[in-house]
Amino acid sequence: MTKFTDLEIKSCPVCNEDEFRYVGMRGGKFQRESLGIESKIIQCLSCSLLYPNPFPIPDSLESLYGDTNDYFSKKESWEFRSKAYESLIREFIDRISYKDKNIELLDVGSGRGEFCQAALSFPEINCTGIEVSDGSIKYAEEKGIKLHKKSLSDLIYEGKKFDGISLNAVLAHVHEPGKLIEEASKLLNNGGVIYIDTPNEPNLLTILGNSFNKLTFNKAVYNLNPTWQPYCVFGFNPKALRILLKANSINIEDMLIFGDPIVPSSGGLQDKIKAIIGTLVQKIANRISLGTNMYVWARKL
Repeated sequence: MTKFTDLEIKSCPVCNEDEFRYVGMRGGKFQRESLGIESKIIQCLSCSLLYPNPFPIPDSLESLYGDTNDYFSKKESWEFRSKAYESLIREFIDRISYKDKNIELLDVGSGRGEFCQAALSFPEINCTGIEVSDGSIKYAEEKGIKLHKKSLSDLIYEGKKFDGISLNAVLAHVHEPGKLIEEASKLLNNGGVIYIDTPNEPNLLTILGNSFNKLTFNKAVYNLNPTWQPYCVFGFNPKALRILLKANSINIEDMLIFGDPIVPSSGGLQDKIKAIIGTLVQKIANRISLGTNMYVWARKL
């Protein structure tokens, strides 16, 4: 079981403000399966970022992400994900479109190395993958993919520069997202491209779920999962993300807000009814830009 050794009061990591509104409770008795520990969820009044405060600090990142068989148990196979990422690589190529030299890509939080594997199909791409988990690095190595246990600050110190950076399912997990984007900007060449895939918070599902709980005097909310898988600790939305990127000389070019329209059921009549309702809500959410995920392409000015 993952242990969280400390709770830390945080100012907003996007705008450094300390004024917020209380959203509700998440985890422990405020989670339907009693997962994680109780956390108070707040929303910054300045930029709209959602996060737990006090902020739960794990004993190590390896305790969260080190067991790849467990953490990726609900994901598609390594081979399927590697093939699927080829379309993302093609988009990088189209947006960077060098004709006279190779494209240098950086994949931050490479997991098991699927993005780097996909990049091997494109001779014009040189891909560097960095990852914090020893377990994931070992898994990738067994698949023939070399990942580096380095931070962005390590790469800055080494004088590295990149034409494109992938932050695929990363921004919601890092404990200092402001620092991450600041360092990513320093690593990007002028005109370089950054891709961000992150949950959209709040979204229509969480808005309706939270409203229902409030009407029934239930303090539980559905935003984030800071102390159980997949350990999303920050809830970005278009406003918060634009503020963070703009502060680091990065301009959003395209943003798609979309969620999987099929909400799965875990079994039982009550869950099946919830899944049917959730699927209907998600289809509506996708039409009004309140889906569960943001897919963003941005460029350094």
